[in-house]
Amino acid sequence: MTDETTSPLQTVNKPRSYVYLDNDTSTLRSCEFNDGILRCRGCNYILSNEHVTACRYCLGDLNTKNKKLRSSLNEMRAEVLSLQKEMEFLRTWDERFVNGTASSGDITLKTKDGFCFTTYRFLLASRSSVFRRILEKKPLSELEIEDMTAHELGCLIDYLYRARVEQEAMERLAPGLLVAAHRYQILPLKAACEQHLTHRVHTENVVSMIELAFKSNAASLKEAAFHVAASIYKELMSCPDMKNLLEREPRIAAEMLKEILVRTNL
Repeated sequence: MTDETTSPLQTVNKPRSYVYLDNDTSTLRSCEFNDGILRCRGCNYILSNEHVTACRYCLGDLNTKNKKLRSSLNEMRAEVLSLQKEMEFLRTWDERFVNGTASSGDITLKTKDGFCFTTYRFLLASRSSVFRRILEKKPLSELEIEDMTAHELGCLIDYLYRARVEQEAMERLAPGLLVAAHRYQILPLKAACEQHLTHRVHTENVVSMIELAFKSNAASLKEAAFHVAASIYKELMSCPDMKNLLEREPRIAAEMLKEILVRTNL
């Protein structure tokens, strides 16, 4: 009879476990209540018996780990998206190039400073509607590119092959590449350069950035530059860059002043 009956002491001492979903981390957590003491099952930290929750140290550590995991996941998603875009880019390449049956190049591009680059007409035409129109008119074997430096043209051709610009090259050449990408309608390169420059607008370069945004029809860069310009409009009116812009590009300067007046309610 005694063996079949559970004593009151045994009933009290029987561990009780609690499992619940933590709302902050969307992770299952657990604790254990035994002998009147509530312990975190992650580290045995003694908790208050007034509530059922995780140890704040374990929970803080878990939050930190989850934030790092989410950050890594976002980076991986961005990399996957980049690779998907590159694969889409590669799938549109001319069959001759993909199969390795093309020669080393069938057109030479010459820069204003005398440098030459050999590439493929089909590559230029497939990436740029402007190049396509030029090459459709006449099957050129040589083309003068007077509006780009050798570094800019070399980087642009490299982009046509690889669909990416190295960070170091982007830091040096983004303004020139943005203008070239707009002129030749290489839209993915234009978007990449515009995004890069939008995050690098400051009080020292705001006038040149506004001029660049107008010349390349870069809406997000223009918005970022006007935001900075409106915050320093008093200093801007007397700076040398603004005076030079008024002399060189009065139309752009007038549009810039008009926008600043609207934004500052003057």
